[in-house]
Amino acid sequence: MLPRCVQLVFALSVSFAVYAEIAQKFTTKGMTMENDVNTSSSPCGSIRVLELSEALAGPYCAMMLGDFGADVIKVERPGVGDQTRAWGPPFVGPLSCYFIMTNRNKRSLALDYTTPQGNEILQN
Repeated sequence: MLPRCVQLVFALSVSFAVYAEIAQKFTTKGMTMENDVNTSSSPCGSIRVLELSEALAGPYCAMMLGDFGADVIKVERPGVGDQTRAWGPPFVGPLSCYFIMTNRNKRSLALDYTTPQGNEILQN
């Protein structure tokens, strides 16, 4: 059973066993991606994920959790952002298609958590 409230989850630590459990709940309830994502009735609707990763596995895992309704907040480095913003071609405007695809259903925050003030914001 998934926890009701998760304050901090590193996207890279999400296992495929958890994903399979979520997928099972998703298909058992007969939900569709069009009408149930990011609602309290979604399998992960009560989970908050802080994604601190870049490139491939982490953003992809967080994307899947977002697809199942989790509130995903992507934390990026100020002034630099996620390196995958520039991966391309193909591009849509200034952003790579890969970045757009793997960061759907996410909110974004630029935060330097290597400073004491940024670390305090991250922890709270």
